[in-house]
Amino acid sequence: MGSGATLCIDASVDGSHPGGGESADSGPGEGDDAGSLDSGHSEGGGGRRDAGAGSDSGADSGAGSRGDAGVDSGLACDIDGTTYAAGAENPSNGCQICQPTLSASSWSSAADGAACGDGGRVCQTGACMIACFIGGAFYSVGQANPAGPCGTCEPSLSTTTWTAVAASAPTGTTTAVGGHVYTLQGTYSLVVPAGAYALSAVAVGAGGSGAATYNDTGGGGGGALGWKNNIGVTPGETLTVTVGAGGTAVTNTTAVGVVPGIAGGASWLTDGTYVLLAGGGGAGGTGAGVGLGGVMCGGDGGGNGGNSENNGANCTGGGGAGGYQDPGGDGTEEGAGLSSETGGGGGAGGHDASAAGGGVGLLGIVSGSAAGGSYSAASNYCSGAGGQGGTTPGCLTPFGATAPSGGSFGGGGGAQGYFTNNVSGAGGVGAVRVIWGGGRSFPKNAAAVGTEPTN
Repeated sequence: MGSGATLCIDASVDGSHPGGGESADSGPGEGDDAGSLDSGHSEGGGGRRDAGAGSDSGADSGAGSRGDAGVDSGLACDIDGTTYAAGAENPSNGCQICQPTLSASSWSSAADGAACGDGGRVCQTGACMIACFIGGAFYSVGQANPAGPCGTCEPSLSTTTWTAVAASAPTGTTTAVGGHVYTLQGTYSLVVPAGAYALSAVAVGAGGSGAATYNDTGGGGGGALGWKNNIGVTPGETLTVTVGAGGTAVTNTTAVGVVPGIAGGASWLTDGTYVLLAGGGGAGGTGAGVGLGGVMCGGDGGGNGGNSENNGANCTGGGGAGGYQDPGGDGTEEGAGLSSETGGGGGAGGHDASAAGGGVGLLGIVSGSAAGGSYSAASNYCSGAGGQGGTTPGCLTPFGATAPSGGSFGGGGGAQGYFTNNVSGAGGVGAVRVIWGGGRSFPKNAAAVGTEPTN
């Protein structure tokens, strides 16, 4: 692939980057690198991805509290024969300040994460480091978000938020035509064929399973869909494809409490170091709360999975899989599910159980909207329709023992909220499709050409 300014996402690999690292001094002055953090990354050094529209944030000063809250401004410090007002910085180290209530004769450390110097530096235990401080924790340059494949630490852009990725431009003309489809949970290798310099891909996260309880509860969230075109690659290069597993069904065995659903796994495409595209998995259903749909990241377009919000009064349907241009349909509480223009419809909710969310297909936009599941208090609660060739789960009769599983691909499972030993619906499995050549792209020109191998 082509090279650009360093900016990347990493899901499960380490945060190492190519290029020269900065030297680490032993003292805690302004020029120090991230000490105990991995500093093997040069600012502005040659990397593999370009910063662009895929970034979670623009330039960020990373400004934070300097840790002088509560300091009595009427006090001062006498340090090495010089008097400093409360809150004053050490002239030789911006991460040390005068805090008389802690010490009137020596410098005290500024708050962790406070901005210092320039070029994306923050304070860490009194030293100025090149690092990110996100959610109360420090991360080294290039280190991946531990919560999933949607961002890395890039201090030159932001010291306080995760940064996403933009793909390299192709370096040659693609003459090969083909594709590969992955529809079973697992991790796979894809060797870029001769004559392929640009890929397009779609990734659908798996749906979460519904919750199970003796009382009212919620379905699973739908998986997100993300698509990306013109991903620069090199013939012979090996890419890694991960397909997320649907959340497994759960069973309530007692007349009290809630057995929450299981989250679906994310699906993504990576070159082994950088995540190129990801569709997040849907959350598991809850007793009274929201089974959130998965979140798309790194793509040119797509949609988040549909939600399943339960208010504790009845059961809520599973969320539909995300669409190519809009979110999946939300599951509803004792009523018909919501539709999606380009994704899966949401499942209907009932008094004692609920149906599942519809899945979404992998060929781009090929049909109209997907309806939400229908509802009849007397006869059945139906699942949301599959969108763009995705599958439509079945209906559930009142007081049925097992709720429907989410549609393929990425539908959220239905909930089970009546009697003991009843089973919720599993989440629909995720999927990834990669295509090249033939002038094809997502979302409206991605038809299969010939036979595309599966798994």
